[in-house]
Amino acid sequence: MKKKHFLTKGLSALLSLTITVGLLFTGTALSPTPTVKASVSLTSADFLKTNKTSIKKNYGNGDSVYLRGTNAGGWLVQEHWMNPTNASDQKTMMNTLKNRFGTTVRDELIAVYEDNYWTEQDFDNCAAMGMSVIRLPFTYMNLCDDNGNLKSNAWNRLDWFVNNCSQRGIYVILDLHGAFGSQNGMDHSGEINDGKQLYWNQTNRSKTLWLWEKIAEHFNGNPAIAAYDILNEPGVKAAATTSVQWDFYNEIYNTIRSKDSDHIIIMESCWDANDLPHPSTYGWSNVAYEYHYYPWDHVTSASGQASYTASKVNDIANHNYGVPTFVGEFTCFDVEDAWKNTMSTYNKQGWHWTTWTYKVTGNSSWGIYNHSPSTVDIYNDSAATIRQKWSTVGTNNAWVNTKIYNVIKSYLPGTIDSGNPSGGLLTDGEYYITSIANGGVVCAENSGSDPLIANRESCSGAWETLILQNNSDGTVSFKSAANNKYVCAVIDEENQLLARSQSIGTWEKFKLVSIATGEYAIQAVANNKYIQSDLNKQGKLTATSSSVAGAWEAFKITRVGSSSDLTYDPNAGETGADFYIDANYSGHSTNLKPGKYNYNDMVSKGITNDSISSVKVPKGYKITLYNDADFKGSKKVLLSDASSLGDFNDKTSAIVIEKITYATLGNGDYCITSIQNGKVVCAENNGSNPLVANRDSCSGAWETLYIENNSDGTVSFKSRANGKYVCAVIDEDNQLLPRSSTIGTWEKFYLEKITDTQYAIYSVANCKYVQINQNSKLHAISETVAGAWEAFLVTSVN
Repeated sequence: MKKKHFLTKGLSALLSLTITVGLLFTGTALSPTPTVKASVSLTSADFLKTNKTSIKKNYGNGDSVYLRGTNAGGWLVQEHWMNPTNASDQKTMMNTLKNRFGTTVRDELIAVYEDNYWTEQDFDNCAAMGMSVIRLPFTYMNLCDDNGNLKSNAWNRLDWFVNNCSQRGIYVILDLHGAFGSQNGMDHSGEINDGKQLYWNQTNRSKTLWLWEKIAEHFNGNPAIAAYDILNEPGVKAAATTSVQWDFYNEIYNTIRSKDSDHIIIMESCWDANDLPHPSTYGWSNVAYEYHYYPWDHVTSASGQASYTASKVNDIANHNYGVPTFVGEFTCFDVEDAWKNTMSTYNKQGWHWTTWTYKVTGNSSWGIYNHSPSTVDIYNDSAATIRQKWSTVGTNNAWVNTKIYNVIKSYLPGTIDSGNPSGGLLTDGEYYITSIANGGVVCAENSGSDPLIANRESCSGAWETLILQNNSDGTVSFKSAANNKYVCAVIDEENQLLARSQSIGTWEKFKLVSIATGEYAIQAVANNKYIQSDLNKQGKLTATSSSVAGAWEAFKITRVGSSSDLTYDPNAGETGADFYIDANYSGHSTNLKPGKYNYNDMVSKGITNDSISSVKVPKGYKITLYNDADFKGSKKVLLSDASSLGDFNDKTSAIVIEKITYATLGNGDYCITSIQNGKVVCAENNGSNPLVANRDSCSGAWETLYIENNSDGTVSFKSRANGKYVCAVIDEDNQLLPRSSTIGTWEKFYLEKITDTQYAIYSVANCKYVQINQNSKLHAISETVAGAWEAFLVTSVN
């Protein structure tokens, strides 16, 4: 993985910071994990092949599968930064122990480590999280003896791993992390060298081709193998890949295909799409492309990582290779919001992914599980000491990294076939449903007259109670206790869920799909779409999702009277606002969710009243900055990004972040009336004069403004007096003048709803509200909506 590449670039200080931050984690002691029993072992019907950009069962002709899980890093390939060893690489460890104790004892010691590091408990842990795949790193040293020949027990470890995964409905990606001679010269390949001992060494090339021939021959036809990942991070010393690697990929591809015509073959970039050829260049088919994403420049920044992830989405889209995308390694460090955004983005793109990694030493965000066994000194520890130390590396001595575990789990697809109906997963009775996405209990509000929505803290009565009924065809129906009517997927009304039906038909039937222990996806029979709790609509339930992409499609179904163990977070899914220490959105940033932050709250988040110079404001948010603590003193309101706060960066002592409602006016002609003086706004002198509120009525073109909705949520006003757009003329007293032929920043405004009939007009150009002055002229000069001076009526002109 890329960790060591980072260190070679001399940024160890940043790594130290990352590990220090990791030490602040609150770990949870590992308790026994319930054994997860697979619905069925994987069979030939589960065999995966690509189908355009999808991966599907039944040799590419069945249901889509999303391969999402983790890496079994550190098991068959030891790396000293994440494993209890002081060996610089796997080969050094093996040679040193051989020289000290002989081959037999060396192999026995390594067996102690591998027997304990990964056990059946670990498969159960992965299945309980809902993983559908595990990427298994290994090297030629796991299969071959010191002479380069296959060991007599060469396949024992891999077969055991693959069989245990298969029994739990989990696929395996076989990842050759270390080829003969090393494909990159890095420690994680098992051998540190100059990186030139494979591609330019015919002997090692031939041995690697031979090894892949044997692997393909052995696993040919095995449905539990999702794919062959032919070379991990194959650039020399972690550099980009070129035709040097691509030509060798093609040799491996042809070698595998001579023995196995069906399994997916993965080609690693591993950094960007430009580092791979178009599949047609070599005539490759049934391949996936893999990338490793480590946002080293944004270790502590959620917004920085979001930009990084967005750039990768654009990179993949722009190259349009037409094959499945697999992110084989990634981390988001200790930034929970970054994890959520990254995995949500990957899922929405239909990508496949595996985190790096399952388990590491120390308290670190690199591992879902953390442990702290004693480090083996390969040069000085006795064989007995090594045996004792390596016997304690099991996950039974580890603890769950709670933050990482929970956030990853919520975006995993589950190990059960997404097409299986409930088959009696739950018995008839009274239940309540809780959204995994926000922890909200589903409610049939207004006695069932309103659509279902996940917005309650608990099941407190009939509105939250659903009577589950198993149907004879394996589906279920839900009757709301609020009105004794069946929940219907109203396909002709935006697929919302509404308790409106007296009897059960197709629209009232659903399939329950078990995606993890106690968690379900709910599939509407009416349109075969999955129910999602749409956090963009406050958790409203709709049957609109084509797949179980993540937490939005995941629910707990709990007996009334029992606890779901989930906590409602009304701000879940909110992106929040980013506050930067420097102007122009640079320097350290802090992300704040909707809420009120007094001065002490700001300080606890790392913000002082002289450390905010610019702010990124998400669409639909309102940020109010207060000069004094306790939300007092002068104020500054932001509805859009502010690249510089001017002198307010030294004043901010309290912050309020809230979602607001913009006007939803259609394009058309309107007149605007000032609340302060009751006069209609006019573009006098055929629009040559600034806007002024001085007319008794809307009597013609001078008083008529055409409102045009822009794609970014803003509006622009075009005066019918001269056909020009109204501009906030920032360099002329911020007056409003219809002078522009096109729409730019100075011609954009937000219409903020104050009441059902009154609006404030906010200028994007200078982040100020429009107000009328003593002479009734309109200027964009007010920091807040202080009263009638900033309030207007907006009336349609027939």
